[in-house]
Amino acid sequence: MVKGTKEIKLGKLTLECKLDGRAILQVEKRLKKSILTLFIGPEGQVQFPPINEILVVLQGSNKVHGVSDEDIINAFEDYIDNGGTTTDLYTAVNDLLAQSGFSASRRTIRRPLQNWHKPASAWWTTRNKLLHC
Repeated sequence: MVKGTKEIKLGKLTLECKLDGRAILQVEKRLKKSILTLFIGPEGQVQFPPINEILVVLQGSNKVHGVSDEDIINAFEDYIDNGGTTTDLYTAVNDLLAQSGFSASRRTIRRPLQNWHKPASAWWTTRNKLLHC
């Protein structure tokens, strides 16, 4: 396992994921939006992203070389066919975001977002809901 990565099993495929600076830039470029907006809607409401966006995050954060988009799709099909749930994937990505510094202390998040209390609190509500599913 690569240091500092989160192991995520997707079907028969084991990914070693880490959202470092380069991975964040790559994922946001593919999504054409901020990673934070995956779980927070435009009005600050909790939302669940389409699974294709979750798979983009997993692909972009994966540190195992040679894993293609097609490999991720096939692994996802295997994962679902064998009883895996999208809720578990949402939780895994939420944990990955937390590990990568997207859910720092509330004080740290509020300082740069002083005028964005509603979206920041929605982020914490979403995070807490996912952690306690």
